[in-house]
Amino acid sequence: MKVKALLFIAMMTGMLFCCKEQDRYMDKSGDTTPPGKPDIDSIQSIVGGVRVFYTPPGSINVLQIKAEYTNSQGKTYMFASSYFTQVLDVIGMGDNEDYTVKVYAVNRAGVASEAQSVVARPLESTVSRVAKTMVVKPGFNAFLIDWKNQMAQSINVFVHFTYTKDGVARELTRVLTSNDSIERRMIEDLVNEAPIPVKIEIKDLYDNSTGLLDFGAINLLDDAKIPKKKASGEMIWQLPAWGDSIAGIPMMYGEGFEGRTWMIIDDVINVAPTVNFCHSNNRGRLGVSGVTDANVWNLMIDLGDYWELSRIITHQRHMDGTNAAGPGVRGQYYRSENVGYYSLYILNEATMQWDSVTSHKIPVPQNMSELEMFKKGQEGDMAYFYPDEPQYTPPVRWIRYLARRNFDNNYTGTTNNCLSELTLYGRKAK
Repeated sequence: MKVKALLFIAMMTGMLFCCKEQDRYMDKSGDTTPPGKPDIDSIQSIVGGVRVFYTPPGSINVLQIKAEYTNSQGKTYMFASSYFTQVLDVIGMGDNEDYTVKVYAVNRAGVASEAQSVVARPLESTVSRVAKTMVVKPGFNAFLIDWKNQMAQSINVFVHFTYTKDGVARELTRVLTSNDSIERRMIEDLVNEAPIPVKIEIKDLYDNSTGLLDFGAINLLDDAKIPKKKASGEMIWQLPAWGDSIAGIPMMYGEGFEGRTWMIIDDVINVAPTVNFCHSNNRGRLGVSGVTDANVWNLMIDLGDYWELSRIITHQRHMDGTNAAGPGVRGQYYRSENVGYYSLYILNEATMQWDSVTSHKIPVPQNMSELEMFKKGQEGDMAYFYPDEPQYTPPVRWIRYLARRNFDNNYTGTTNNCLSELTLYGRKAK
């Protein structure tokens, strides 16, 4: 009986709470009485704005808390938070300027309370902070732009550069939009005929701008695709037999089902229903089923000569040969069975050890149509051997591609069976 009584009390308490919460959201369009005003507890300066800590009024019909300010150009910006939170970020503020921020409550009928005003100043503008972190550096037939955006606010980066091709100089502008806290963008497909002068302007959505910032002239790095075959069709690149060890590491098994390891280096990219990929059949490391972590496998390639490597392009399997779907369909791109996370090594022949170079997770494109995903998959994923500071590897003949995981569950899936093609760029060792 006591248990039943306690359950009844709990049910009634819950019903009363629900009724109170439901009452808060009932239509009160006829309520013209202003709600009580919020109390401002403190103001914290942040990058690009201020953070307002407040205590909302106790009125039951309060829907949200709003804050607004007007900038020096006469534009007013408004921000809102739920009744249930007690903090509100007011952003978009410029450098070296005081702002009067008005904070007030609004009820369901849209009636505002008396405003509480406070004068505040941001630490600095978002565009100013981003500019301090921005670095422009040379890449391979490209230049790279890195920056940090602490508050992850939306910005537009206007890249103005002069590009010389076939002796003709052209002035170009690229617009990059981002709200990521850490960002890298590339301006690609350039040639190194002359240094490239780069100027950048950073703007936010609130009319704040850095003006043109001069990043000097960038000397690009040169590279070219490393040939896999001779003009006669004879292969230059060579693969060890599966299970053979090179400097203590066993060569992968990639002959599962219709897959073949040699197809990784034949310059043909898989498009279903054509078969052109390797398949490790969940036993890629040693070719033996049941081995723990068998799909952490090593593909090793003899390049036939010594090269200084710059970047690598990984092409995934589109679909297997039994699937009738063809071009234009995403298929298995950025999904199970394809390698999504790998590491690169080069053979140091002086020590006969594999030197670690880098690890890379192939990013999954976002907000793309089926056709766009197909085209992106066909394009392949390009990665630098030294992504932080682009440069060439030491002269090397052997490369090792360690397949770690597929794309599933944030790159933790272990069925990374398939790979269609690897392409390397660099320059002939001197």
